Amino acid sequence: MEYAFNPVVVASVAVTVLSIAYCERRTGSQRVASLTVEESRVATWYLFNGTFIKCLMDGLHAAVPLLNWTYSNADKRFQRGCHDERGGAAVCAVTLTELFLMGPLCVMTFHAYHGRWRCKDMLELVVCVLQVFGTVCFAGPELLLGLPNVWRGWAIGIEEVAYFWFAFAVCMPLWIVVPMYLGKKAWSRCDQALMKAEKKSV
Repeated sequence: MEYAFNPVVVASVAVTVLSIAYCERRTGSQRVASLTVEESRVATWYLFNGTFIKCLMDGLHAAVPLLNWTYSNADKRFQRGCHDERGGAAVCAVTLTELFLMGPLCVMTFHAYHGRWRCKDMLELVVCVLQVFGTVCFAGPELLLGLPNVWRGWAIGIEEVAYFWFAFAVCMPLWIVVPMYLGKKAWSRCDQALMKAEKKSV
């Protein structure tokens, strides 16, 4: 329970709850049209991805002892720190990008969906490109070098399943496939909007 009151955890939960409450209030007052079921799911993906995954778990894991211990056990690059030449610097660069750029942009995308912002599709496209790029920078070198920091052998135990098979083998592809799918749809909407604008200008 002590970690539930960690300032970083409280801040992440607060941003999430306040964002949902604000958007629900705007929708309830009929200032903007309600989202479809699919749009609501996508918007929620961006919100939780931004507040919990990008900011809390990745960007600020060092501020929460339990998360710091978990990350250090899952990936040796987190143990060695930012000054290490064997991948630590790259990991720090990705996590800082998640904290200061990707996380806030994910939250903005959630609000863009609910507020029907005109820049929503372009913003979503940028977020998706950053997510794919960050995942490639994080996992790519590790794959090329033969998984020296995350591979735990073929034994099937709780640690092996949690730290490698789930955290790396499942989540890394997920953070490429989902952004590529959502980014493709955002690109299509941008293309359609540009075509309509061109036809009107003729």
